[in-house]
Amino acid sequence: MSEVPGLRIRWRSRGRGFLGPAARRDFTLLWAGQAASQLGSRIYGVAYMLWVLAVTGSPAQAGVVASVTLAAFTAAQLPAGWLTDRFDRRSIMIACDAASAAAALSLCAAAAAGWFQLPMLLGTAIVLGCGWAVRGTAETAALPHVVSPGELTSANAMMTGRVYAVGIAGPPLAGVLFAVSPTLPFLVDGLSYLVALGCVAFVWRPLQSARTAAPGPPKRTSPVADIRAGLHVFWREPFIRTTAVLDAATEFAVNALGLTLIIMLRESGASPSSIGVVLGVGSAAGLAGAAVAAFAGRRLSSPRGVLVAAPAVGAAAILWLAAGSGTLHAAAAYAAFFLLQPAWTAVITTQLLTRVEDEWRGRVYGAVGLVTAVPVVATPAATGLLLSAFGTRTTCFVLAAALAGVALAAAASRAIRNTPACLAPEVC
Repeated sequence: MSEVPGLRIRWRSRGRGFLGPAARRDFTLLWAGQAASQLGSRIYGVAYMLWVLAVTGSPAQAGVVASVTLAAFTAAQLPAGWLTDRFDRRSIMIACDAASAAAALSLCAAAAAGWFQLPMLLGTAIVLGCGWAVRGTAETAALPHVVSPGELTSANAMMTGRVYAVGIAGPPLAGVLFAVSPTLPFLVDGLSYLVALGCVAFVWRPLQSARTAAPGPPKRTSPVADIRAGLHVFWREPFIRTTAVLDAATEFAVNALGLTLIIMLRESGASPSSIGVVLGVGSAAGLAGAAVAAFAGRRLSSPRGVLVAAPAVGAAAILWLAAGSGTLHAAAAYAAFFLLQPAWTAVITTQLLTRVEDEWRGRVYGAVGLVTAVPVVATPAATGLLLSAFGTRTTCFVLAAALAGVALAAAASRAIRNTPACLAPEVC
């Protein structure tokens, strides 16, 4: 085990399963609150585009809002880690939910008044993007305090499953609400943050370890120095930095595949409703994969098999997509692509949470988030260039090759190969 500060594993419990009724209650509150918030965010993500297009008719302005949101989310990753480690995590989540609710409800008021201003929408996008980064980091770092070590993988799979669940429900619900009134999607989004705020406010357990003060006057360090120290911990752990790079490549492929699939189906004459169904099938497959990963969480403790199989299956699914045609074929291939993605995410996050001491988790998770977020920002432009230059089939081959490279790198990586099947045998 590494002797780098921040990388000594400290287990709070040797018991199997969740830590008892209080912990089950607190985990449920965290999960449910963020599920409501993520559903509201999905609704917002569709509604603001519909609003911009309805008022201005400009796809470029809708794209600007999306780019600003992603940029804010990316830029907030490292500060989010520092805030998570420096301040009370419950208070941070409450503050993020309150700020996000205020931002979303301001859009509701503007839509009700018929007052559209792009600068206001961009300001809201910045607040929400930063809030998503900080809130998500704080929740992830807090997870080991409401889940026993042996259940971390299952819990992370359940967290991942939320994303796929709201991916199914969010877009169609946004369309229905916007058709009734442009104010409703933003009202629901604002209320969803208040639900999340209420849930985390009623969590009983402490969400971070008590800090032991050193003798003498308190040592003061700057945020920059604290963030730099977190980056040092991140860099000194081979498994974490290796999987961060591999996850970045995987996230690029995941996001690029969605746009490629839409263009491919449009070229084949599929209707918008059919395209929506195919995308929904992918989310449903991811939700099913998350359920399987949560059920088999203890058996997913060994990372190597999952980290090789998930990108390999993804590459095969993309090649299958490129080899055929038709809506049913695309739906089956897209579903196959997402089956092992939740297990991939759950295993990587669990390894980070169990390898890194609590006082460093936020900053290390923020560093990983920065590495994985940067390719996501570049994905739309890079995918557009690939599609314009080579077409959908060749783009599929490029994405499949990228995932095959991830699988080979995971298989060959010494950091992944040397990771024990279970970091705490007493809970396995």
